Amino acid sequence: MVLIDDHDMLDTGECSIPRDVIDTGEGSIPNDVFDAVEGSNTRTDIGVACLLINLNFTRTTASFADISKISAHETNIGGNESDRHDPDFRPSPKGTPYWVPYLPEDEKKPEIGDIFDTFDQGYDMYKAYAEKGRFNVRKSGQKSYKGKVTHKYVLCNKAGKVRDKFDKNTLKECDNENEKKDGKRKRKRKTKSSVTNCPAKIGLKAIRGTDSWKIFDFVENHNHPLLNENNMDLSRARRQLHFGDYIFIHRASLSNIGPTIAHRLKVALMGGYDKVRGTPVDYRNFKRAVNLFIGDRDAQMIVDKMINRQLHVPKFSFEYHVFHDELVSMFWADETMKCNSPVWYDFVFVPFTGIDHNQKCVTFGAALLSDETEESYIWMLEAFLKVHQKQPPLALTDQDAALRNAVVKIFPDSKHRLCMWHITQKLPGKVLGDLEADSDFRKEFHKLIWNVYISPEVFEKRWNALINSYNLQDNKWLSDMYAIRDRWIPGYFKEYPMCGLMKTTSRSESSNAFFQIYSHKGNTFVQFMLCFESAMEKQRYTHRVMDNTTNSSTPSMITKLPIERHACDVYTHSIFREVQHEIHKGLYACAQISSHTEGDVETCVIQQRDKRSKPLIKATVIFNHLDGSINCSCGHYTRHGYLCRHIFCLLRIHDIVRIPEPYINRRWTKNSIPPHLLDNRHRYGPCIEETDRLSSEVHATIEDCVGLIRNDTDKLNQFLTTVKALKKQLEDEMPKPDYAHNKEGLFSDLLGVTVPDRVVINNPKKSSNKGSKRRKSTAEEVKTNKKPRTTRKVPFKRRACGKCGVLGHNRRKCTGKKVMNKDEVQVQEVEKEDDVQFVDEEYERLKGYCK
Repeated sequence: MVLIDDHDMLDTGECSIPRDVIDTGEGSIPNDVFDAVEGSNTRTDIGVACLLINLNFTRTTASFADISKISAHETNIGGNESDRHDPDFRPSPKGTPYWVPYLPEDEKKPEIGDIFDTFDQGYDMYKAYAEKGRFNVRKSGQKSYKGKVTHKYVLCNKAGKVRDKFDKNTLKECDNENEKKDGKRKRKRKTKSSVTNCPAKIGLKAIRGTDSWKIFDFVENHNHPLLNENNMDLSRARRQLHFGDYIFIHRASLSNIGPTIAHRLKVALMGGYDKVRGTPVDYRNFKRAVNLFIGDRDAQMIVDKMINRQLHVPKFSFEYHVFHDELVSMFWADETMKCNSPVWYDFVFVPFTGIDHNQKCVTFGAALLSDETEESYIWMLEAFLKVHQKQPPLALTDQDAALRNAVVKIFPDSKHRLCMWHITQKLPGKVLGDLEADSDFRKEFHKLIWNVYISPEVFEKRWNALINSYNLQDNKWLSDMYAIRDRWIPGYFKEYPMCGLMKTTSRSESSNAFFQIYSHKGNTFVQFMLCFESAMEKQRYTHRVMDNTTNSSTPSMITKLPIERHACDVYTHSIFREVQHEIHKGLYACAQISSHTEGDVETCVIQQRDKRSKPLIKATVIFNHLDGSINCSCGHYTRHGYLCRHIFCLLRIHDIVRIPEPYINRRWTKNSIPPHLLDNRHRYGPCIEETDRLSSEVHATIEDCVGLIRNDTDKLNQFLTTVKALKKQLEDEMPKPDYAHNKEGLFSDLLGVTVPDRVVINNPKKSSNKGSKRRKSTAEEVKTNKKPRTTRKVPFKRRACGKCGVLGHNRRKCTGKKVMNKDEVQVQEVEKEDDVQFVDEEYERLKGYCK
């Protein structure tokens, strides 16, 4: 056999190939064949495609008339020169090409008369044969007699003829390829077809009186080349996703990994594209099908799921609000969240965030609101109060008026505090634009407002002096901030426990960023809840790792004081580092300079020195020997919940080797969360944990076995045979899931929801959140519109020192002395009037001067 292509072998008007190049391997082609072909004036005489010639020189030479009898269909599907080397290729006596699947001798082929217990067994047999024979199959039509199916067919996937598409619209004035729309030429969609009218098939007919089926027709030959062995992963059978693939795509989405990246990740894990079922398109189609399954039933599904969890999970709380048949608000918290509830709270839209005993962000409640109105916030805080049964002593929020009003109404006993970061972010646009470029106002302003040691009276004196020194008495924003100073200045919160843990909503902003890793705005309610649970699992995993490190290791000691060892036994590692620093400073940087006793009360003055042995702080410590109470004027214990260096200095002087029990705050101790809450049944119910554990153990066992015999081919073959036999046994024993016809059952299992009989709670309408279309401040607009230095038309101007005005250095390296005006002298005199001078260590830490 030889294939002659008129584009390659004959003169096409563009190029021609010499005849002596053509070699069939059996002899040259007769000249009368070329004369007949070249003598033709039209391309239709020889066809546009290929001419397949049967060379048999023992008989007669083929004429052009014999060749022209080959149908256009047969010439189009005819093979090329490489088909001669295909072991599946078989030519017919008349030259019609066909392909027969090549299987080893020990592999059984379908035969007429084979009997199967069910039709599915016959279909599975032919599908397995097709996979080994490198072609795809599909179910076709059936015949019935008196309402009973008697015959069924399974065809090659390329069976059937190409359908001619006919499009006629009488309303259009013209119906041709050059039709234009909106002044532009319409582009027809490029389509393709994979059918070749392949005759390969099997036919099965039902045996009367039984459920068995028998093969009555079997066509083995194909009229198209079979799939390449290297492309079997692209076959229809290998592209069908299994339950394990569905699980992988679903669990990847819980970490905000889309289907395309999930497919890429699967390829990396399996070691190649040919080892992965399905393509990225199949992964995306499954994800789209899940979204369509949820659809308009999203709100109903999530409410049903949470109510069911409330019935089966101990101490799980769930509240929701439906208005006009639409879900507008949700709030939920499990038992672990309730135990994490700290002594102060940080309210942001969602979630409710606090600090655990490892100084990590912890979530102790979450809410979903359809809008950010005062009514929504009131409902959310009422749900929070119903779950936690107490008002927080301190609530930290931004300057949202609706949220503030809700906090005041629902938590009348709580102290409301504003986020200092949100306030200081407005400073450039509100104030600095009115000052000179070399002004020190920003530095002095931050040093004043972040000082946690000064009293409200001292703050007011220094504020007025600062405003007067820079002539900012008429600045409206500064006046407004001063009027609400009791809501954001640290000096006004000195008496509130744990007030020093946070003065900004940075923890909440960090928590929001954390949850955004696992979810995105396109998720449905059901998907968001699953992503939220994944994020909580990560949060609790971090908690378990840190607790395990605390319980299984011992940090190094830096002093020989017994009280340091006691602190190590009591506190978690993260808190112990802070306490250890205070003990170290109390030993080497603090000393008692005076003491007097009245009855059982001793008053001591502790002086703290810096690294250069210069006096820095003088603190007064009052020690009651009768009841063991101890108090320091620095207020460190009230702000942070553990003793300060001044108290540790006094305890060392009195040879006290253990931290007094009343001053060991339970929130900072080891195992503050009950161990039983780590059990999954306290979050998801009792029936899931055991199934997941066994499934994970099965996967791990198989992977371990493969790892043990990875270099032994015989062992791998033996193990594979054993696993396949076990799989066949399970397939015979267990009912086969029909995911093709029961997609809803598959999706329900993956999402953990039930399909509602009817929908009474509708999805809420879309709404934009506050700040989604926020106008940029003046400082932000200037920063955005600022041209890069390399594109400026004006030459670069060397900057002068902001302190002395001399070129060549900056203010940090300046050695000159700045001349102070009368207002600056007045500010320094006001500061000297204070009895005790404290340095704000937190401000210094923020500025990078941490000791």
